[in-house]
Amino acid sequence: MNKNKKFDTANLNFKSVIIGGVTGYVVMIILSFLFSVILLAVNSVSNGTYTVISTVIFLLGSFVGGFVAGKINGQKGIIVGLLSGGITVLMTMLTAVILNNFEGNSLSLVKILISVLSGGIAGILAVNK
Repeated sequence: MNKNKKFDTANLNFKSVIIGGVTGYVVMIILSFLFSVILLAVNSVSNGTYTVISTVIFLLGSFVGGFVAGKINGQKGIIVGLLSGGITVLMTMLTAVILNNFEGNSLSLVKILISVLSGGIAGILAVNK
C-alpha cells in the first residue's frame, strides 16, 4: 500500500456539502418549530420526552442534510454525508452558543457523534439509490 497516497477530492463537490448542511439545519428549525407548537397545545411534556424528541429532530436534520448532499454529489456518499452532518451540527452548536443555550455534556457529545454518523449513512443511501 502506498503510504504517500493522498485523499482524493476529485469527485467531491463541496457545494453539495454546504447545501446539505444548510438543508439539514433548516429541517431542524422547521421540526423544532412544529414541536414547539405541539408543546404549547399539550402543556405537559416531561424532560425525558423533550430530550428524546429533540434528539430525534437533531438526527433527522443531519440525515436529511446527508441525503441531500449525497444526491447532489452522486458519489462518495459517506464523505459528503459525514461532512454535511458535521456542518449541520456546527451550525446548530453556533446557534446554541449565540442564544446562550449550549449545554456541553456527555449526552451532547453522543448526540453530535450520532448525528454526524446519521449524515454519513444518509449519504451512502442517497448515492446507492
